[in-house]
Amino acid sequence: MKWQFVPKDSPKPKYLCANADESEPGTFKDHILMERNPHLLLEGCAIGCYAIGARVAYIYIRGEFLHVQRVLEAAIAEARGRGLLGTNLFGSGFDCEIFVHPGAGAYEAGEESALLESLEGKRAQPRLRPPFPAVVGLYGCPTAINNVETLCNVPLIVERGPSGSGASARRRTAAEALLHQRARGQARCLRGVDARHAAGADLRPCRRHPRRARAQGGHPGRIVDAGAAAETPGRAGELRGPAPAGSMLGSAAMIVMDDTTCMVWAAENLLHFYRHESCGKCTPCREGTDWLLKLLRRIERGEGA
Repeated sequence: MKWQFVPKDSPKPKYLCANADESEPGTFKDHILMERNPHLLLEGCAIGCYAIGARVAYIYIRGEFLHVQRVLEAAIAEARGRGLLGTNLFGSGFDCEIFVHPGAGAYEAGEESALLESLEGKRAQPRLRPPFPAVVGLYGCPTAINNVETLCNVPLIVERGPSGSGASARRRTAAEALLHQRARGQARCLRGVDARHAAGADLRPCRRHPRRARAQGGHPGRIVDAGAAAETPGRAGELRGPAPAGSMLGSAAMIVMDDTTCMVWAAENLLHFYRHESCGKCTPCREGTDWLLKLLRRIERGEGA
């Protein structure tokens, strides 16, 4: 759908941007995809460029991912050396170059229009819309912006077709959803895995403490009680719903907290991040996070009223 919004008859050059500014606390599915299989992302970018008529793609990567940046740059050099990137690919007349652009560690740069501002050398601040990036994007030109995971799905869908890529009611994509568990390392699960399996006995050996809570979908998702969460399937359509178990799939991240975690401290820690990283444009975020952080700090000091 995003690619279809890019005007085909525009005389301006077109661009494709891969949003790899993964700054959400507790979320790093894109980090692992780029680190373990960078060529999947490069192939997705090249196919995307071909689809919209772009000749240049930018991978905007979080500044703290320095080692992943080096992995990507090495993969780009390897692809270029094998004739998979550059000019006149396979004698088709199609040119495609991919560049890695590190950000400066701003959470707000993950918003697509702020990402474009940063790419242009400006402060990463969201733009007013319309116009939308598909029409007026990077350098005022039509631009498609996709997440790393989306672009990594593209080669698999092209190769296997939509039905063979796992696009079913239970598994929406061919890529692996990545789940993270605190103190248990990483686990890769096909999307559609039950949350009780991801958060439970299937990821031994660390079972020293009982589970207390689970944050699913990254921290924008609701933190749910471990008891209620244990029986909640972790599928996109089934995670939504009322408390205590309702949440969302979001970034497919999962953080499991044991009984040594203070929930007030966990909330305070998160609010410290969001207050510091707020772009300040909207009053509820600019003012609200500050007051909520003050409130939780009082509770943590034993001065709650």
